[in-house]
Amino acid sequence: MAQRGVDSGVAAEQGRVGIGAAQATAQRVVAVEQLFRVWAQAVRGDDTAVLDSLMDPSADPAFVTAEASRAANLAGVPLSDWGYELGSDPAAVVPPTLTESLHADEVWAPPVVLRYAVAGADDTPTRKPVGLVLARRGDQWRLVSDAALTNYGRTTWRGPWDFGPVVARSTPQGVVLGHPGREQELDSVAQQLVTAVPAVTQSGGRRGRSGRSCCWPTPGPSWSR
Repeated sequence: MAQRGVDSGVAAEQGRVGIGAAQATAQRVVAVEQLFRVWAQAVRGDDTAVLDSLMDPSADPAFVTAEASRAANLAGVPLSDWGYELGSDPAAVVPPTLTESLHADEVWAPPVVLRYAVAGADDTPTRKPVGLVLARRGDQWRLVSDAALTNYGRTTWRGPWDFGPVVARSTPQGVVLGHPGREQELDSVAQQLVTAVPAVTQSGGRRGRSGRSCCWPTPGPSWSR
């Protein structure tokens, strides 16, 4: 009887630990998803003050600078959606040296995707990977880096806004994106969309996109939709 009581007590304690761990995980997800909402709004709205407040005190300086540049570069893009989502894959391993250098209460590298859509071109959002590292200090989660996990199987996709300011030309047939200084080329491609997209649509080449297109005539390195 005594042994049964001990076993029951151990099982109950293990159950409480399990429940506590599940609650902690759920709270972490809620907190990080809220961080993502604010992050997305700050990038889309080019709000550098809010972006700065989301950065961990030990965040990668290059990441901090790149986020501010990305927000400014996106100002000319007609976005209908921009957000960050937690994926379903296992969390990545964080480099031990980075974990030690942060001196944070918790360091996490969850699977993250960027979700974006260009107004007038995308009926459904495009999703691309982000190799993100987060740190918690107290109850506050903040951003650390998006380039520290390359050797651990996580990389961050780079869009045209990661290589400089982006301007857009919108037509009923779609949107043309490019960097400043190539406006004549963008205007020319936009005019070509007027006839090219309907022709492709009639041939069945653009099903599911309402006959609209998003074009980038001079892609930056490694950018592809």
